[in-house]
Amino acid sequence: MKQLILIIALIASSFALASYLIKSTPEPRKRVRQPVVPVVDIMTPQLQSYTLKIRSSGSVESNLSTNIVAEVSGKVTSISPVFEEGSYFRKGDLLLSIDNTNYRNAIVIATAEVSQRMLEVKTEQNLADLAERDFKLYGANRRPTDIAARKPHIASAMANLDAAKVRLEQARDDLNKTRILAPYDGRLLSRSVNVGQYITAGTLVGQVYSSDYVEVRLPLSLSEYEELDLPEIYSNQKVRADQWPEVSFSAKYAEKQHEWKGRIVRTAAAMDARTRQIAVIARIENPFSKKAGSDAPPVKGRPIPTSSNYR
Repeated sequence: MKQLILIIALIASSFALASYLIKSTPEPRKRVRQPVVPVVDIMTPQLQSYTLKIRSSGSVESNLSTNIVAEVSGKVTSISPVFEEGSYFRKGDLLLSIDNTNYRNAIVIATAEVSQRMLEVKTEQNLADLAERDFKLYGANRRPTDIAARKPHIASAMANLDAAKVRLEQARDDLNKTRILAPYDGRLLSRSVNVGQYITAGTLVGQVYSSDYVEVRLPLSLSEYEELDLPEIYSNQKVRADQWPEVSFSAKYAEKQHEWKGRIVRTAAAMDARTRQIAVIARIENPFSKKAGSDAPPVKGRPIPTSSNYR
């Protein structure tokens, strides 16, 4: 009983002490925060130009890509050093040669045939002159018939002569085709033949692409396209080259970032219905030439797929 009274007394004294401490605690002082006045610089707005930067990406495509096809048959006798994969060449450079023995012989035969046909024409004309003279002597001043004047014979001889001249021209053309020349300034993508190989007309001997410039197709959203404010192309108006904006290209080769300069040259004819984007085509001039003060490598790209052929 005494223990219960003692516990109750302790609890009561604890409550009394806690109540006293709460009531005797001083109130904290209130601090008034002073307002911070920001410093503002006032400037008068002025119109000025600025560079609008819009980012896009695309694949590099060559201007021209051509399948080099042989137009005559024969054995490959020589291949030029510029007709190696990755080599550059100039327009008109010899790429490879085909054995021309048969074609030189064909020219000799065709030349002889032309001479023979010319002799036949001359003979028929002389016979016609003799027939006309005899007819005047014995024909009582009558006009000779076409047969008597040998007009059909002369016409046939003339037709044979024309055909012989065409065959001679064809033989000369075939001889020229044994030397396959570069169609333009470019670079060899691949080669399909080698020295000593016999090829026929229509054989693919290599693939080349032009080196004058490359193009990059850059898709833009409609808002980006509007921000560029590009000139519109009309069928009855021309756009000056300086009206198109310049473009900077960058790519990483061997862990190093390189840059090239180009310019937009035209826009796509229609908007992509799937992506709702419209593309602009930018061009890089002389992409394989060393630029002064730049260590950028030749632009790496891909040739445009094509079915064009060139002998």
